[in-house]
Amino acid sequence: MPGSQLDTLADLGHGQVIYAICTPCRRTIQLDTARLITQYGRGLRITELRHRLTCSHCNARPRCIRIVYAIRPR
Repeated sequence: MPGSQLDTLADLGHGQVIYAICTPCRRTIQLDTARLITQYGRGLRITELRHRLTCSHCNARPRCIRIVYAIRPR
């Protein structure tokens, strides 16, 4: 969404994907946006995700949340 802010889960557009990056064990996980909305609500601020998630491999909190635009193949 060029020109718009991505503050909450509700602000994510079609094709935008959230990744959590765990620095200690170097794992990158694509998060299920629909599941996050069901669990935390559409109004959850994306910056708050870091405080709610833990790595399933090492139990650390992710230090980085990235939003990318993913284009699916035809």
